[in-house]
Amino acid sequence: MQRNCCLFFFILIFNIENLKAQIPQVLNNSYANLKALKSLSYCTNFTEENPFNPGDFFRGTTKSQISYNDNSSVNFKKEERNINLGQIFTREIYNNSKLHTFDLVDSTYTKDDIKGGVKSELHEIISGTLILLRKNPSKILQYNDTLFNGKKCYQFLIKAYDTLANGNHDYTFKTVLIEKHSLMPVYYKEIGAGTAFKDGFPIGRLKFFIEKSFIDIKVNELIVDTEIKTDGFHELNTSMLNVGEIAPPIDVIPIANDELNDISVLKAPVKLVVFGSTTCSANPLSNPMLNRLHSKYSTKPFSIVNIYTGDKVEQITKYVQNNSLKFPVFFGTRLLRAKFKTVGTPNFYLIDPNGRIVASISGYSNSLEEELTTKIDTLLKKIY
Repeated sequence: MQRNCCLFFFILIFNIENLKAQIPQVLNNSYANLKALKSLSYCTNFTEENPFNPGDFFRGTTKSQISYNDNSSVNFKKEERNINLGQIFTREIYNNSKLHTFDLVDSTYTKDDIKGGVKSELHEIISGTLILLRKNPSKILQYNDTLFNGKKCYQFLIKAYDTLANGNHDYTFKTVLIEKHSLMPVYYKEIGAGTAFKDGFPIGRLKFFIEKSFIDIKVNELIVDTEIKTDGFHELNTSMLNVGEIAPPIDVIPIANDELNDISVLKAPVKLVVFGSTTCSANPLSNPMLNRLHSKYSTKPFSIVNIYTGDKVEQITKYVQNNSLKFPVFFGTRLLRAKFKTVGTPNFYLIDPNGRIVASISGYSNSLEEELTTKIDTLLKKIY
């Protein structure tokens, strides 16, 4: 019996050490396999939770086509992404060091010069894991092989970040499955929690969830470069409406049937019109400021009109609850956003009793509240 126990533990230790030795071999072989490709196409099915709006999930697909130069750099890359059944629908085409991004819902596009080229997501998963392996191999664990979509896979858990801070468990854990026959990554999951920052400002403690599966992987097939056509599209706006211009009519829909969000707030002589997004990392910075402004001027002829145009009403309602917004929030169309010439989010337009813009501000800064307060006070003094 004693001999059998010794043999069992010997086999167990041998298997553990064998798995450890397999980690660099599997990852290096997978990386070499990706580097040797002439072309690659695949489909990504993904689910991602909005960290700024817990319980709001984005689901969709991305179709990718990539061709490579002889030195393994990307020659051509095309990706089409469909999120939440067309709520967001984009196409990206990379060719000759230029990236064209088309928004198929808004009929807009951008063109950017890309230094250093682009990569496939499969390549980034493996190369990123290899970098961590070289820096701290103890953070990468190999579990027993598993089946995914009926195929045998190597299974890795990557503890990219794992610490206790101020009594909180801050972590980023990733799961990667690599199909044993093709050596291609076929599954990726990332979960995490921690304090997030935007431009040096703390946003708060957030949780993350991303899950992706890679299917219909095809290698070394002919991929024809897609001709880039901008017919029917216009370049994305890069400048807001100017101070002194008359603001467009505000045509919005209340997201809640209550006094706070009543459409009558649009009649306030002085209005701060804000364009926001539930997915933008800068909006959580401005939300507390807007709560304070709403409270400060609650008895004055002033109103905040916060408008969301790229989100569904259900998403906005959940966001209001999750972020404890106390000011009026409305749903607006993409056409309204275009008329106001928004540039990202948040955008702020302070409008006087004559409908004229007296402040046009893009983005958040630590001086924004003071700037807006000064201008609002000046306008209100003219009314009294």
